[in-house]
Amino acid sequence: AARLAYEFARDFAGSGGDPARVARLLSPSFRSRLRSWSERVRFILGAPHPFSRRSRIRRLFQYVLETAREEVIIATPYFVPDRRLLRGIRWAASRGVRVVLLLPRRTDLPLMRRVNALFYRPALRCGAELVLLPRMNHAKAAVADSALGVIGSANLTPRSFHINREAVLAFAEPRMVADLRGILERWRAAGTPVRIADLPEPSRWARLRRWLGELVRDWV
Repeated sequence: AARLAYEFARDFAGSGGDPARVARLLSPSFRSRLRSWSERVRFILGAPHPFSRRSRIRRLFQYVLETAREEVIIATPYFVPDRRLLRGIRWAASRGVRVVLLLPRRTDLPLMRRVNALFYRPALRCGAELVLLPRMNHAKAAVADSALGVIGSANLTPRSFHINREAVLAFAEPRMVADLRGILERWRAAGTPVRIADLPEPSRWARLRRWLGELVRDWV
């Protein structure tokens, strides 16, 4: 965490950031506090490997779903879950864990809006709750109960898991988790819940689009 704060401060300063804030990030007292968090904050870099389907970031989200006891809230702009992630949602829901997905109603990419919609029904059938946010939201974040928080650059897509180079911060520091949960709760309150009954019955064309979506899922 201390190294990450240093790199951020350097980039922040180079981009014209407030000198007082840069000085705070580089101060010995702040860096000492970060070192004390080393056991509660972990930086995870997801680097693609051409000969492996393993993903450190996907394992992190699986861990979030497997260890939660009451509630998981996940925010992502692009939602293209593979079968393993859907199984994780189903397993969590079967244990009585409330799994809430916060997705934008409209994305900045028209194609991704259509692809997201292909997976509304599968996620709901697995027991997730779906909330559509009124505006595009690029945040990628998750909380499990009040115990674990996750923020970073990774979407819930195979491309983020296996192709892109992504960075994620996982933390168990109570104050950070509480702050993140508060943000996600506010977004949930501003969104619109969606149930299976709200979705139109899939036509033959819709089923064909879903089949095509399965074919290209690993590349979007």
